Amino acid sequence: MSRKTTLGLRSVFQASLNIHTHIDPTPLVNSYSLSEYTGASVYLKLECHQPTGSFKVRGALNKLSELKRREGSPRIVTGSAGNHGLGVAFAARELDIPDVNIFIPGNAPQIKVEKLTRLCDSVHVAGNTYEAAHQAAERFAREESATYIHAYDDVDIVAGQGTIGLEL
Repeated sequence: MSRKTTLGLRSVFQASLNIHTHIDPTPLVNSYSLSEYTGASVYLKLECHQPTGSFKVRGALNKLSELKRREGSPRIVTGSAGNHGLGVAFAARELDIPDVNIFIPGNAPQIKVEKLTRLCDSVHVAGNTYEAAHQAAERFAREESATYIHAYDDVDIVAGQGTIGLEL
């Protein structure tokens, strides 16, 4: 089910409310070497401190929170090269959404595959590119009446990732 809406500050604030109990704010640290190199003060937002090692968990938590609020416990599917899939798997576990299928390419980094299989029982290998995994996941969504969670082309995903800005 697709929901058309626009991205705005209100949706980012709502996303912050949706995700704040599931993840902690990440540190902002000065990079002395980059500051010296550029001649300006450079700070790094350390999203590697997220439980999945990436900012992608923010969008996944927001999207799945919104879906759960509207639909209960929907059947979820996504295609990912790694970080988005980890975010969706983590969010589903946090939100007690049991039916999750993640499609990854055969050349996904082994460390991400291992993390995914620890978080999700239904990891499928499809092709050797993100595009192949994405297409297989979309096909699965159509055939199995599952909700496809796009890695970046989704207002709820982007709003969740936008919560980084609120922390700054």
